[in-house]
Amino acid sequence: MAIEVRKGAWLTAVVAIVVVAAVVGIVVSCNSSGPLAEQELAMTVALDRNGMTFVNYCRAYNNTVLGIPFTLFIDSDGLVRYVRIGAFASESQLSDIVYNLSTLTPRSQLPPDFNLPTLTGSNITLNELRGTPAVLNFWSISCYWCRKQLPYFNSLADQSGDTIEVVAVNVGDDLTEVKKFFGISDP
Repeated sequence: MAIEVRKGAWLTAVVAIVVVAAVVGIVVSCNSSGPLAEQELAMTVALDRNGMTFVNYCRAYNNTVLGIPFTLFIDSDGLVRYVRIGAFASESQLSDIVYNLSTLTPRSQLPPDFNLPTLTGSNITLNELRGTPAVLNFWSISCYWCRKQLPYFNSLADQSGDTIEVVAVNVGDDLTEVKKFFGISDP
């Protein structure tokens, strides 16, 4: 009987250690810097601190649940060709849409313009992007799927150079949090 108790206690201890290690691993991975911390940031990161730009886009494009991630693909004429509410499963899924934009019928209206600060301290407007196809992604740090797909957008920006502008618009997080997320320290 004593041997069975020891085996049961040993098994319970092993299970407890595994569970604690898993929880610690999840907490550490969630609290560490973002998925791009060791890569150079190729996309533009803008800050929608009060979320009104995001709300305006949600109203214009039927995002009634205010769901993020929320991505718009805009052609060089400034017309939205594709809208996606939700995350991309892979980088290739994102690339397929970008490289087939010319086959999609554009929406009739121009998207709402915005004037947002960027991580670099400058401002960006949608109007200044006209003439270049653009990918506009709304995301937040608290959104797991947003964080998971950010490397796809950064890779797209890196690979496309000046042919496609990628703008990741953070919704609601402050500048310090976003810089910390991307592993950017102030000088």
